[in-house]
Amino acid sequence: MSTPTVVDLPISFHLPKLANLLPMTFHPETDRLMRESRWWAHRHLGFAYAGDAARIDKNVDGTLLVSLSVPHADYELALTTAKVMNYLIGIENSLVDKAGLGGSSFATRNVFGRFMSDLLGWGDGSTPLREDFSWLRERMPPARWIRFVSYMEDFAHGFTTELESWRDAGISDYDTYMDDRRHSLGVRWLFGFAEEGVPGVALSQEAFRTAEMVAIHDTAIDGYTLINDLVSYRKELVMDDRVNLVYYLGEAEGLDLEGAMNKICGLIDATERKFLDLRDRIMTGPHGGEPGMRAYLDEVGHVMTSNLWWATVSKRYEPGGLGWDGSTAGTMTFHRDRAVFVPDPQPGR
Repeated sequence: MSTPTVVDLPISFHLPKLANLLPMTFHPETDRLMRESRWWAHRHLGFAYAGDAARIDKNVDGTLLVSLSVPHADYELALTTAKVMNYLIGIENSLVDKAGLGGSSFATRNVFGRFMSDLLGWGDGSTPLREDFSWLRERMPPARWIRFVSYMEDFAHGFTTELESWRDAGISDYDTYMDDRRHSLGVRWLFGFAEEGVPGVALSQEAFRTAEMVAIHDTAIDGYTLINDLVSYRKELVMDDRVNLVYYLGEAEGLDLEGAMNKICGLIDATERKFLDLRDRIMTGPHGGEPGMRAYLDEVGHVMTSNLWWATVSKRYEPGGLGWDGSTAGTMTFHRDRAVFVPDPQPGR
């Protein structure tokens, strides 16, 4: 069955209640983070939005995603994380312009090359993050810094590879897509901030090399990916962006929109259960007693689910935020310019 097109809108379908097994919390200084991020974005990110102040204001709520991802980080680290997030969102938004940055893979790689050079202290300061990166290098222990750089390198390579190699071709199969998104979606680098931000974490390199630790990080990104494809689908439908599992499930498995959305919800629940199982196995394994292990894994869980809660408060996907957070079942209606959610009637009401 073919998936909907813009001409099919408005279209309604039923969404189930999610298990929502992992907790949600905002950083305690979210309001302050938003104020300082907005000031910083207006000063440094005009290049990404053609100097349009309204577009900068709309996109600076990437800070809210950071607030939900690393809620236990100290303020200065959370602010640095927000700067990195908002810079990368600015670059991503610039790629929509095929007459500009989005029209050249060479230019895009150059942008990420300068980003990585500034991260390592070998750049010319062409990004507004050079001083922040210098501060991070001084702050992080060497092994943690090397890990963080590898996360950033993985994202830079995965993101540019997606643009060059498979985005236009679309999704070939589920497993390949999920594996590719582990590298191209801007999630893994948040684990470096989570490790640095949670007080008392002192994990060994051996712990990070275990099969269970590798799996739990990949599982967290899988959960984030599934949530992303669900909450972003209406916007991407209007933009004719087909890198989304909803399209694949319609074309490869013959599911209608409701069937595809409900299957993704089931996959989100299953991925959360897998995350919790891996967390339990790590905690009862040989490295479970290392300082801060449980607190770190809990923060990774916040990264995993952050996009769901962010979608409800961000203007990135819906003008007033998505009206569904998985806490109740109901009917979602997609219009060209908005999504409207109506909860199912509750028994006895």
